[in-house]
Amino acid sequence: DPARVFRLVADASRHLCGAELALVAVPSDPEQSFDDKGELVIAATSGDGPGASLLSMPVAGTAVGKAFLQRTPGRFDTIDLAPEVVPTGPALVLPLRATDAVAGVLVALRPAGAQRFSAEQLDMMVAFADQAAVAWQLASTQRRIRDLDVLTDRDRIARDLHDHVIQRLFAVGLALQGTISRAR
Repeated sequence: DPARVFRLVADASRHLCGAELALVAVPSDPEQSFDDKGELVIAATSGDGPGASLLSMPVAGTAVGKAFLQRTPGRFDTIDLAPEVVPTGPALVLPLRATDAVAGVLVALRPAGAQRFSAEQLDMMVAFADQAAVAWQLASTQRRIRDLDVLTDRDRIARDLHDHVIQRLFAVGLALQGTISRAR
C-alpha cells in the first residue's frame, strides 16, 4: 500500500536524522498535472512539534513547494510550513524523486534552537528520500498490477457467465421447439 510506504518513510527518516517531526506531503491526485497554485496533502507524519496537525501545505512561495516543483532538496535554519503554523527550527526538505516524477516531499524538522542539520545528514537523507521514492513507485506499480488482475478476473467471470447464460437460453429454446411439435 503506497500510504503504508509513506508512514514507514516518515518514521524511518525521523529516526535516521534525529528530527522531532517528519512528515510526507503529496499531491492529492498524483495522476493530475500540478502547478504552483495547488496544495500538497499530508500523507504521513511521525513525531510531535509545530506542524504535526497540518492537513495540507501551500506550494506557492514555500520551500516545500520549491522542492516539489524543482526537484531540489534543501537545508534550512528555520522554515514556515503554512501561514497558520509558527516557524520551526532547523529543517530538511527533500523531494521524493522517482525516475519520472516527484511522489511528494519529505520534511524533517527539529525544534527552534536545536542543532542545525549537517551536510552529511542532508546527503544521507537525500539518498534515503530517493530510495523511498523508488519504494513508493514499486508499491504503486504493484497496486496497479493487482487492480488489473482483479479486473481481468472480473472480465473472465463475466464472459463465463455470459457463455453459460447463452447455453441455457439455447437449451430452453430447443426444449420449447420440441414441445411445440409434440403439442400439435
